[in-house]
Amino acid sequence: MASRGSHAGVLLVNRGLPATNALRDERAFVQALLGCRDVVPAGMFGRVKGGRGLRREAEQALFPVLDGFWTPDGWPYDLDHMRLVQSLNGLLSERDAMVRCGMCFGSPSVAEGVEKLAKLGCDSLLVVPLDSHIGANQLLLVKRQVRDAVERARFDRPVTYVEGFADSPVFLRALAASILHAGFSAEGTDRLMLLFESQEQGAIRTGQEPLRRMCQRTARAVAGLLGVAGERVDVAFYRPFGQSLDWLDPFAGDVLGGLREGDDAFAGRMFLAWPGVSLDGALQYYDLGQPLFGGPGVVCVPPLGRSRANLKVLESVIAEHL
Repeated sequence: MASRGSHAGVLLVNRGLPATNALRDERAFVQALLGCRDVVPAGMFGRVKGGRGLRREAEQALFPVLDGFWTPDGWPYDLDHMRLVQSLNGLLSERDAMVRCGMCFGSPSVAEGVEKLAKLGCDSLLVVPLDSHIGANQLLLVKRQVRDAVERARFDRPVTYVEGFADSPVFLRALAASILHAGFSAEGTDRLMLLFESQEQGAIRTGQEPLRRMCQRTARAVAGLLGVAGERVDVAFYRPFGQSLDWLDPFAGDVLGGLREGDDAFAGRMFLAWPGVSLDGALQYYDLGQPLFGGPGVVCVPPLGRSRANLKVLESVIAEHL
């Protein structure tokens, strides 16, 4: 065991997935997710007609999505986190930093991640949510879970947070490169849609405009790096937990539908990218269990995920805060 005071601890935080694809584990995960005030605030389903049925519909819609993401080796999402932790430990070893991960709804939990770093004798804790565009509600959830875990582990050292890295030049360059790697042509007629997880408007504690401005800044930066006019890059939101609630818009389907209607309808390729998703968790592809898009002319840009670029982004972000 390392001696106390010799290392900086880095906790990577993400949403997580069920322990297994067994129905009991999936049900526990979905109920915890939909029951969390910072994901689906208390009373939200009760504010719409048939809200109780809508919640059941949301629960049932998420089960097949999760099942479709399972492999004989487990969740790719979990395996990718393991690779990420191992690689970052190697890259940050000269900085005397030790990396672990913790999930808000999954295993290992945030509490388990904090406990491991505390037992390793870390003299500080840097918490890094893997969402580049983390919303205020999600950040509050992370901070509350870390606070409780720190108290439980009796970790009395400094704790700091990375509150998103949407404006990081390294991240923006990596995002643009991933879009080009997927086949996007700056010289052609291709369009790009940047998709972000929506938030229920009544639950946005800090107002919706800061979130919109952050997303628009990313769109302008990516358009500049791709060398295309800003009009070729759209910002849209997807709704993971229902379509009858008061979500922050514009919605992805409506934006695409508007582009493909009328006399001057867009008939080219539409590239879809999820800037806020670091590792592919599958849920970002669905609106209440229904695929966001499909058919010809739609190209999905994979999250940075397993790429070397993702490691460079996270290494850069972590190094700035150590």
